[in-house]
Amino acid sequence: MNILITGASGLIGTQLIENIYLSTSHDVSVLTRDSVKFLLNCPFPVKAYKWNPENDEVDLDAFTGIDVIINLAGSNIADSNWNQIGKNKILNSRTSSTKLIVKTVNQLKYPPKKIINASAIGFYGDRGEEFITEKSAKGHNFLSVVCHAWEKELESLSNNETKIHILRIGLVLSHRGGILKELLPMFRLGLGGNIGNGEQYLSWIHIDDLIGNLLYLAENNIT
Repeated sequence: MNILITGASGLIGTQLIENIYLSTSHDVSVLTRDSVKFLLNCPFPVKAYKWNPENDEVDLDAFTGIDVIINLAGSNIADSNWNQIGKNKILNSRTSSTKLIVKTVNQLKYPPKKIINASAIGFYGDRGEEFITEKSAKGHNFLSVVCHAWEKELESLSNNETKIHILRIGLVLSHRGGILKELLPMFRLGLGGNIGNGEQYLSWIHIDDLIGNLLYLAENNIT
């Protein structure tokens, strides 16, 4: 199977590539802003192609023979200041990349079998004790708006050959990065405490389980 990954240099993307090459026989291509830098830092024999979603630029060769696209592209919400400029970066990095993927797939003579697109549980917002399912309405805070706009870009897919899977991912737990990387040093110094008010729900997923979910969706015909 030929898999094209965006956001391949992030926490999820790097471990996904590692798991693919250590545990499967799939081939991996990536879309990246700096293909030379990516290949220098990646220990696996991936194929790297350039793109710049904000400028609507992409190397069409990246899509040749691709069976599955796994779209993880989006700036880290913890790395941006939450002023208007930072919020625009968080939003646009997700919508522009997804929009460009869909636009490109619509033009392909031989489109991929499926697109697996990241989203987040931030879609639902803070709902307190409410029981939430995937059919629940979106929330009203900033991350809810981001996730809704992110997912909505997929509605422009015009062919019936490509299946779409959207994963609303919770907080990813990994010793390599994410929330644990930020919190563990303080806790190891004995300076840890409640996060937020200590009463909010914290829906998390271990990165091994998330990688397993992504590969399961890629490898199987899921309705």
